[in-house]
Formats: sequence, C-alpha cells, structure tokens
Amino acid sequence: MRSGGVHYPPAGQTARRQHRRRPPRRPAAAAGHRGAEPELATGGPALRRAHRQAPLVLVGADALPAGALRALPRRPGVVVVAPGGELTAAGWAAAVEIGAERVAVFPDDESWLLARCAAAVQAPVERGRLVVVGGSCGGAGASTVATAVALVAAPG
Repeated sequence: MRSGGVHYPPAGQTARRQHRRRPPRRPAAAAGHRGAEPELATGGPALRRAHRQAPLVLVGADALPAGALRALPRRPGVVVVAPGGELTAAGWAAAVEIGAERVAVFPDDESWLLARCAAAVQAPVERGRLVVVGGSCGGAGASTVATAVALVAAPG
C-alpha cells in the first residue's frame, strides 16, 4: 500500500466469502478519495512489505486463521473487520495474537472505521529540529539566547 491500508483476503476465497468481504472496500474507497491507494496483499514479499509500510492494516475476520498473518511481527494500526456480526472465541484469540488494536464489527462500527481510515491517510507532520539551550546557573542568559535562536529560526 502506498499510503492507505492493507486488507488481507482469505486463502481459497469463494464467491460467498467475497460477498462477506465487501464492507472493508467502502473505508478503503474513502481513504482512496483522500489520495491514498489501498493495496490488497495476499502473501509473500508483497504482504511483508505492505504490512511493514502501511499506516493502517485492515484484516478480514475470515483471514484470521491464515498462518501468514501470525508470522508477521506485531505493529500498531491493525484492525480486524468482522462483517455481519461478532467474532467467535477463536477469532478473538487470533485478533489478540496478531496484535489488533480493535475489532470493528460491520455495519455497527462503520463510522469509526471510516474515521480511522481517514486519520491514517492524513499527511504526516514534518519533523523539525530541536535546539536545547541550557545555563549552568541562574542569570547566565540562557533564556535570552534561547529566545534569540527561536526568533532567528522561525519561518517567515
């Protein structure tokens, strides 16, 4: 994924499962509207790269049993999407095992998921420089020097 999210499909997907997998496409489309490009990663090096680089990873509940997910390192920004109802006990255990930050039940959590996708694709804040000015004793002029440096370094 370039700057959106990743959705992992189940192995051996059938037409019935494809219907159950439709809900995550709407948040991905909303993210795509903001300039993000959703990516569907199914395995191998593409899966590892996408999992490492994407700001948000959407995992379908039906993909939780896949061994490839358990082999990936834990990371923030993983959301399990369970369309049409709650997860089973085994599904919850698998979500905890992969380090999911939340299980979003569709359609109840649709607004939360849309907001989470939008937040994931917002432009990151540029890193700035940090300058530390310290004085060895009171009255050494550290505050004056810090103020002068801040005024000179300020943009515009």
